[in-house]
Amino acid sequence: MGSVLQEKLWVAGKYAIVVIVLLSVLPILLPSAIILSLLFFTFVLPLLCGVAGLFLLQIHAMMVYRYLVAEYEKIIAPALRFAVLLLLGLFREPQSNGVMENAGGPERLREERGNPVVRVAHN
Repeated sequence: MGSVLQEKLWVAGKYAIVVIVLLSVLPILLPSAIILSLLFFTFVLPLLCGVAGLFLLQIHAMMVYRYLVAEYEKIIAPALRFAVLLLLGLFREPQSNGVMENAGGPERLREERGNPVVRVAHN
């Protein structure tokens, strides 16, 4: 009978040692766990969500692309043509349409049209 009681005390002692060790280590591990959880939720989790979002975006883009293959020429051709014409319009030389802006001012324009310009000398 003594050995059964001794066995129970031995098991209870082992559990007590484990609990004492855990309680003594907990103040050291708890701040580390808090810091690690903050780092996880601040950096790792958003990064994982961003990567997963990029994969989902790629999957959905491929699905949309497959459905729009027949409409691709109708959609891209006008947009591409407009973009090319817009770029050409931005980079072409300005053309003169008979009016010379800032090339001698209004007096020169009047002289070219045959209207005399009266210049008054200011002293």
